[in-house]
Amino acid sequence: MTEQPIRITAESRRFPWWVVLIVGIVVVIAGVGLVVWPFIAASQLLAVIFGIALIANGLAMLVRSGPGVGAKVLGVVFIVAGLLAMVFAAFTVKALVVLVGAVLLILGVSWIVAGARVGAGRGGAIMVPGVLAILAGVFALIWPGVALSIVAFCAGLAMLAFGASLIWGSTRLRHTRVDQTTIIVE
Repeated sequence: MTEQPIRITAESRRFPWWVVLIVGIVVVIAGVGLVVWPFIAASQLLAVIFGIALIANGLAMLVRSGPGVGAKVLGVVFIVAGLLAMVFAAFTVKALVVLVGAVLLILGVSWIVAGARVGAGRGGAIMVPGVLAILAGVFALIWPGVALSIVAFCAGLAMLAFGASLIWGSTRLRHTRVDQTTIIVE
């Protein structure tokens, strides 16, 4: 038994422009929060984003994993870690800033070592990114709150620009209609 195809025409359906508008407004609000209260907003926002990323990875491991128990256990651990990261936001943020500071130190030293091997006799300009990474890592480890505030403020400015572009783009999509489509329901 075959059913008749359901026909959706351009006249009957518009692009859901309002979804893009809502996302743009949320991004602008988060950007304002990061610009006005960089450390407080960054702490909460960073902990929530990190927690959501852990939870999403944990759920993906549970869904994608085969019959192995190890992947399922690791997925549950990721989910629990994500929830704990959001509950203990202050600790999560401090740990992430220390981790980023340490990674910057390692990257800076690695850059300088590689630059010394590759750029022997070419001048010291190749070492500048490594020195800057080391300075940023030391800064992040000594003054984690200030480092997080600076990054949060810059991220807030970027979010304001991105959110504004989403809002502007949603107004352009408002008059867009979905092309005629044929869907066959089985």
